[in-house]
Amino acid sequence: MINKKEFNNMRLELQDYDKKRELLINQSRVVLKQAKLLIYSIHRNEMKKAGVALKNLKKEKSALDKITKSNPKLLREGSYSAACQEYIEAVVFFEFERGVVLSSAKKLNVSTSDYLMGLADLTGELVRLAIACAIKDQHDKVEYIRKNVSELWGDMLNFDFRNSALRRKFDSIKYNLAKIEQVSYDIKVKK
Repeated sequence: MINKKEFNNMRLELQDYDKKRELLINQSRVVLKQAKLLIYSIHRNEMKKAGVALKNLKKEKSALDKITKSNPKLLREGSYSAACQEYIEAVVFFEFERGVVLSSAKKLNVSTSDYLMGLADLTGELVRLAIACAIKDQHDKVEYIRKNVSELWGDMLNFDFRNSALRRKFDSIKYNLAKIEQVSYDIKVKK
């Protein structure tokens, strides 16, 4: 009734996919950890450590991408997307702190949706940074952060996001901008 050889090939195909998926999940965790170490170093203003963490992060992301080359279906795995978003958040946070133009999705080798979600996540780190700057009386930097998050919000208003994870992350930019605006307002009131 069934073609035994074909069924055996399908079984082997699924086993191979599962094996590569497990590798992908494990490597995604490594990327997530490296990204968090980079973000942590930046918040502690340990830029030398951050530079080392950035180099390690890029190496681990490259290893993650090699896994996906074996089967394009792996690109749709949630763990891969989460790792890419965290990677984007960490890399562009580093670039933001360095005062350079943020890398594009193409340069970072990530999908458009992961890139946009990573930028949305970045705004949460910028809230933390703005608060830390306010505590240190670095009011100009708070204003710089506010202007940049406001610009990002304005640029992303031009997209038509449907009800999705991207839409929810997009909405978080608005709330993070409001937090930064409150910090900026509080500084102005105290003056």
